[in-house]
Amino acid sequence: FSDSALLKVSMKAPLQEEFLNGNRIFPNGIYVVFFEKNRDTSATLVADKGKYEKKTGVYTATGNVIITN
Repeated sequence: FSDSALLKVSMKAPLQEEFLNGNRIFPNGIYVVFFEKNRDTSATLVADKGKYEKKTGVYTATGNVIITN
């Protein structure tokens, strides 16, 4: 994800499943990196599973969630 051509968040997942309603699940885990304005890493998030609900625009991480900043 970026804002004004600046990278804000990078998310990687080994598998993404997308449904007709636009919702997505990441059943095999997610790895998220959050960036500062100067492109330094500000935090990371690792979780066993993730999901995205298109209607609300909310991502949810579950299962052994570890956040490091």
